[in-house]
Amino acid sequence: MLHTSESARNRTKEGRTAVFMVLLMLTSLMVSLVPAVSASHITQYAVQRDPAHLTVGDLNCDGHNDILAVSVMGHYITALYNDGQGNFADRQDVFISNNDSQRAGFVDTANSVDAEIADIDGDGVNDIVYYQENIRFVGESFVRPD
Repeated sequence: MLHTSESARNRTKEGRTAVFMVLLMLTSLMVSLVPAVSASHITQYAVQRDPAHLTVGDLNCDGHNDILAVSVMGHYITALYNDGQGNFADRQDVFISNNDSQRAGFVDTANSVDAEIADIDGDGVNDIVYYQENIRFVGESFVRPD
């Protein structure tokens, strides 16, 4: 029967430890050469007061998704237009109310609930569908032509 001596077993153990340490150092060196990458880049864009809902779609037919935000108070829809590079510097605020004055009183205040961007009337151009609660509205209803 073959028996390894205690010193031979210690040398083997020390050799494994040395190989592990060298591999650890080489791995650390390789990792340090990789540039730091982060997916946490934040850009903030201003919209009207108390945004309630955001939706994305091509509003100006340029092939780039734009952002549409609706506000809880203030009767505004805010459109942020994509410049094609992922920036939204061009902004348009649209006042929507049953009161022609932008100084609408308390009774004219409504809660924006939802907005969506889609081609509703089939003309190939995206439309905005907007929904508010607690508002009186008098006007035409949309009926799609046959």
